[in-house]
Amino acid sequence: MPKAQTSSVRLLMLAVVLMLGLHPTAMYLYLPVLPALQSMLDVNAAQVQATLSAAIVSFGVGQILWGPLADRYGRRPIMLAGVSMYTLAGLCMTGTHTLAIFMGCRIAQGLGVAAAGVACRAMLRDIYALHDRAQQLSRAFSWLGVISLIGPPLGALSYEHAGLYLTLALMVAYGAATWLVILLYVQETRPIADALIPPFFGTAYAGMLKHPLFLRYTGLTAGSYIGHYLFLAGSSYTLIARLGMTPFDYGLVLALGSMVHMGGTFHCRYWLRRHDVRGTLARAAALTLAGGVGIALFYLCGLHAVWAIVLPQCLYVYGHAVHQSCGQAAVNESFPDQAASASALSGLLVAMPAAAIGLALAPGMAHSDLPLVVGMAACGVFIALIAWRPWQLYRQLGMTISQRTVT
Repeated sequence: MPKAQTSSVRLLMLAVVLMLGLHPTAMYLYLPVLPALQSMLDVNAAQVQATLSAAIVSFGVGQILWGPLADRYGRRPIMLAGVSMYTLAGLCMTGTHTLAIFMGCRIAQGLGVAAAGVACRAMLRDIYALHDRAQQLSRAFSWLGVISLIGPPLGALSYEHAGLYLTLALMVAYGAATWLVILLYVQETRPIADALIPPFFGTAYAGMLKHPLFLRYTGLTAGSYIGHYLFLAGSSYTLIARLGMTPFDYGLVLALGSMVHMGGTFHCRYWLRRHDVRGTLARAAALTLAGGVGIALFYLCGLHAVWAIVLPQCLYVYGHAVHQSCGQAAVNESFPDQAASASALSGLLVAMPAAAIGLALAPGMAHSDLPLVVGMAACGVFIALIAWRPWQLYRQLGMTISQRTVT
């Protein structure tokens, strides 16, 4: 590859990493300053937590709004609009002491993150074939692991040494840097022509919901994400409240999970160099199945120990990294002219069930490990069924037996 082309690819992937990194930056830099926000806004803890939830909900719902716009008007303007919204909202957050305004800014940030994520995944669909796209997304997720690792300590250190406003300013600086990289180095990849303008909103989404490949890859990604989300939602009760782990040690467990996830993204690229996407997902499904079923078996056998939770979770999250890289790359494979809409719908179908299941199981997880371990086991089995599709093997076996009988 020529040197100039290599440089262009690197700059493009830098933009992708920065855009996808808006989500962990908006969450992880924000977490250490939640107590300080109570004082700044003069509100209670529940109201501060609501500002976090508002960003998550607007991120999920926002994708469904931005997808058709990115298909109709192009990727680049939606990227710039979304990152501008994120950055300006962050700037407004540093200058307000009113909960309603602050909440509105967090909603705007979630919408901005959704725009950037949908548009950049569609841009990758425009440029790369499925196999290469999965590799590029896996590489981007490796860097997101770095952001996830350094985000909470950086937010805590900035707050400890310079106060709340520096932490909020870091979010603004990150958004501004991302906007500048897009402006300078990202070109439009979606040809704008009347013949290529897709149906808007409902019509396009209705067709996707009937497409078997879209449903398969969305289901696989959702199943993997739900299991991971259940661990994040319930593991603090299990490891701290019931197994006596200190909050600091629990933080190390989460850091270990981020490192394992990074390892999974590297292994994803290793498998993709030797197998196609389906073969890679089938191998990753063995890990998520072993992790999900393993954590339940240990619990049901009476092995209530830290290692019996953390070890299976490491297997699960290693496979989860592969499922996210390949699944997100594949959901829009069948929709070249509606790539952003397909990514948006898939993102909503991944996030909303996870939030609903987590909400439903939250009361039980506070008192028992059973919802967590059974939920992860169910996700492991669900993923394996989608990735391996055993019913097709049975069908092929039946056809072979029938042919031999006739012969």
